[in-house]
Amino acid sequence: MKNIKKDIPLSLKPLIILLGALSFLFSAEAQVSNTTFLFCLKSDIQPLEISRFENGFSVDNNKLNSFFSRKGIINIEKWIPHANENDHDGDIFLNRIYRLYIDEGRGSSIPVLISELSSFSFVKYAENEYIRKPNYTPNDPGYSSQCSPEAVKADLAWDYWDIESGEMPGDENILLASVDTGVDYTHPDLIENIWINQGELLGNDIIISIFEIIDTNADSYITGNEIDVFMQTQDDLNGDGYNNIRDALVAGSPFIDNIDNDGNGYVDDLIGWDASGISGTADNDPFPKEGSGVPNDGDWAHGTHVAGILAATTNNGIGMASSMFNGKILSVKCSRDGSDEDEPPINDGYDGITYAAKAACPNPQEECQTRTIINCSWGGGGNNTFEQSVINNAYNTYGAIIEIDVSGDYVVDTGHIVAFTSGLQYNVTSVGNMKSLFFSGEGLVCRFTGQGRLWVQTRQLPSLAWWVHPYRRVESSN
Repeated sequence: MKNIKKDIPLSLKPLIILLGALSFLFSAEAQVSNTTFLFCLKSDIQPLEISRFENGFSVDNNKLNSFFSRKGIINIEKWIPHANENDHDGDIFLNRIYRLYIDEGRGSSIPVLISELSSFSFVKYAENEYIRKPNYTPNDPGYSSQCSPEAVKADLAWDYWDIESGEMPGDENILLASVDTGVDYTHPDLIENIWINQGELLGNDIIISIFEIIDTNADSYITGNEIDVFMQTQDDLNGDGYNNIRDALVAGSPFIDNIDNDGNGYVDDLIGWDASGISGTADNDPFPKEGSGVPNDGDWAHGTHVAGILAATTNNGIGMASSMFNGKILSVKCSRDGSDEDEPPINDGYDGITYAAKAACPNPQEECQTRTIINCSWGGGGNNTFEQSVINNAYNTYGAIIEIDVSGDYVVDTGHIVAFTSGLQYNVTSVGNMKSLFFSGEGLVCRFTGQGRLWVQTRQLPSLAWWVHPYRRVESSN
């Protein structure tokens, strides 16, 4: 007799690999930055070359240089520093968006500056920048453990696996990104599930030469724990009094070679990325701000709490349990250390979203085994075009599966349907002419009616087929 392999049905599995679990909570009152605003060049204009010198800066555009000088612009920086030509939402290219700074006390002049900048023929948009902050966290000591697995029915989902026999819910190719204030990746309940960028390791000649020493269980995959154990035999490179995984990210470590070995645009991103650094200069260490109460309390522990809820190591006899036993935590820090505020702002959240979307799969045209869930537990009032473009780019360029609640009618292109619940009826019809049907890959739409849930994907059909292939139901010969 043939038995069906115990697995989650295809109709449920995409929920685990949903890209973009964005929990933005927009308040009624928008907080607009009074020292910065944004602008974007048109798509046919090349990105700016920014030159810096002792008393200022300049760009390779004389009209902009004149504007900066006349209007008292004190600094310019790329809004999404590592975006490339792949990263765009229609004709809004993320590598052409810039943040401009003015002195404090001049916030009332920003609308005038935006209006004048928008009038340049080579500028697509200029808009306000909105202030984003982590969602409120109560000061109760056990708050981070109160996301009950029973409440989200995780305990029932676990029964799809034979855990006692070694089958584990989840997969190390599923990344759960905490795009937040940073992650204390030394935490004993997190370190085993911290994502380690194997692409950076396998391009590092020194690491290749000692790979078997670090990989203590000989499974050809180096974990956070294995790096931590190895670094305990090395020098305290960061001088904090501890020999641990943090030393692996410091110059002089064998893990650091100042080369982008995996070609994702980020140098030495061994465990994630700090999009903010101390004052806006990104680096490869997403650990929260030092001396701020981390790891045990304080607002800077917000990202660590999020990481624990996402993918704390489960079934290890310590700490808390998360829904996924062996998914990997992608640590992304978006709060600048230099801020003297008690509550850390989210300065570079959209840069963090872009990193999370492309960290493990930087080339959207290539096949990739990794699926990424991006969690953003922060928000604020207002929104602008550029924020939405970042999210659209993450969805449309790097692929996503989106859950939709249907009540009544919903029409979708047939090539983007993944699954739907039994409460929905459907009817497939053609649109356009026969030429569009056969040569464009479009032309058929499905109208759903009734009440239920629908899952749609943003990839093109051939890419989706490859993407979900490992999760199909299969028959066993046993």
